[in-house]
Amino acid sequence: MKYYAIAPLNNLESIREFDHYMVIGSFLEVRDYFKFYRQRRKEGAVLILDNGAFEKGAPMDEKEYMKWISKLQPQRVVLPDVYDDVGRSVEIGLKFLMKAERVLGDFFNRIDWIAALHGMEIESLNYEYARYSQNGVTTLAIPYKHWKYSADRPMIARMIPRRKMFNVHFLGLRGIEEFMHIKPGMVDSIDTSYPWKVAQGLKKLDWEMKMEEAQVEEAIQGMIDLKKKCEQVG
Repeated sequence: MKYYAIAPLNNLESIREFDHYMVIGSFLEVRDYFKFYRQRRKEGAVLILDNGAFEKGAPMDEKEYMKWISKLQPQRVVLPDVYDDVGRSVEIGLKFLMKAERVLGDFFNRIDWIAALHGMEIESLNYEYARYSQNGVTTLAIPYKHWKYSADRPMIARMIPRRKMFNVHFLGLRGIEEFMHIKPGMVDSIDTSYPWKVAQGLKKLDWEMKMEEAQVEEAIQGMIDLKKKCEQVG
């Protein structure tokens, strides 16, 4: 299981030694943020570009998002979605996918397209599986915010039909105890700002906080520990 690193805006250099990153599209207008991840991409790092629906409450403007995909050239892209809205997420995600195929040309086929699952009942989840499997989505992502208990998302991952057709990505981490329920082959990758939230002493990451050196060291050690846990899962 691959671990995708996240860091606040003021602490990017502290995660340079990682080689997989989650990039939030709504922050790419910050020059140093874009510059850091563009350089790491050139150096061979693997990037997931996310549209920022969770951070901002709504997806990025479609044209703006397409612009950053073209400029950053990430290997993996989360489709635009509307947080907690199954029907709308499927609608705008698949519409964006069709437009991206026209706009991005050959690069379109080199991207691992990721769709976030917002359904919380079997019927709505099956609807999402069916629509995405027919339209070129290669990874299904399960957000942690929808689920209350640490065993919930691993249960959903096991339920995904035709598992070999999709990769499974966990968006965020509810807590370290979630690893107790993740078995080998169940989840392919995960991203999380959890170590930074712990170091900041906050429930939600403060992207612009200026942190003390000791806090940064605590967060980095937490990231290293999480990466090891992911590698142990396999």
